[in-house]
Amino acid sequence: RGDTVRPFKTGAARMAIEAGVPIVPVGIAGSDEAMPAKSWWIRPGPLRFEVGQPIIVTGYTFEQRDVLSTTLQRAVQELKIRAASSLS
Repeated sequence: RGDTVRPFKTGAARMAIEAGVPIVPVGIAGSDEAMPAKSWWIRPGPLRFEVGQPIIVTGYTFEQRDVLSTTLQRAVQELKIRAASSLS
């Protein structure tokens, strides 16, 4: 929650490496207001999605899954910031 994207676990990176498919990062802004923490209710409000360029996983090995996860996390963080700036 908030402006910061927490570090990612490596599952998505591992699956993408094993499958040989790219990962498409997506940043979302406005979701904190639409569904506050510990709430079961969704509130109406603007959401903004920013879709990034696919991250090609060719060349990454299973041992580099941490590097790929960090790359993905940084891309999502940048996209979330961009999405939030367009909501303001």
